[in-house]
Amino acid sequence: MQKSEKSVIIKKVKKGGHGGHHGGSWKVAYADFVTAMMAFFLLMWLISAASQEQKEHLAGYFKEFSLFDYKGVSDAPGMTEQAPPEHQSATIGDTASDEEIVEMLNKHIEEKLEDLKDQITVESSDQGVRIEATHKENKALFDSGSTIPTAVGQKILSEIGLGIKDLKNKIAIEGHTDAVQYSGEQYTNWELSTDRASTARRVLTQSGVNPERIERVSGYASSKLLNKTDPKDPKNRRISIMLFNESAKTHE
Repeated sequence: MQKSEKSVIIKKVKKGGHGGHHGGSWKVAYADFVTAMMAFFLLMWLISAASQEQKEHLAGYFKEFSLFDYKGVSDAPGMTEQAPPEHQSATIGDTASDEEIVEMLNKHIEEKLEDLKDQITVESSDQGVRIEATHKENKALFDSGSTIPTAVGQKILSEIGLGIKDLKNKIAIEGHTDAVQYSGEQYTNWELSTDRASTARRVLTQSGVNPERIERVSGYASSKLLNKTDPKDPKNRRISIMLFNESAKTHE
């Protein structure tokens, strides 16, 4: 008996062209490349159109921001949620701007008030920039019990006004006294400090400060001493001007 012969069938598969060999993955890669280039050129355009102040804020953000400054929400075991400090937005976005204002005002004071500069301090804080103009023996801002500025007080407040008139910051003006009690019964250090702050407001606006920038005018008597160890220190008699940054809550 002869074995049956099995026929062998050879099937030739005709290969496609170059595109069939590599598939369509190159199209996806090319699309990603084009998208990335568009994003890059858009970023370059936005940076070129930004103002110098915006660029400095952006640079300050990337300089100070860190993923490890605080923990966010996480589902990972052992990780806890911790909110950033309340002033975090101020320290990221406003620090560079506040420091520029401090530098600018110190330079202005150095040039315009050289003989009185030791009575003025300019410092940055979480809320913005604080300017303190203090009393000095023989160089008082106001005579004892008076709400009318001396020639020294007028000069200091006027020059501060000229130094800040072109800024946009909202302003708070505070009057402070030392702990020496005012001699009157109906008119106390509270009224005196408030009236002196109001006088400072008028001098600032006369120097070109837009009145709409002024958020509040307050008198604190001796409740916020500059020198707490000596409540009667004449340096406690002062005018304080606060320039709020964008993140500050000015109503507080």
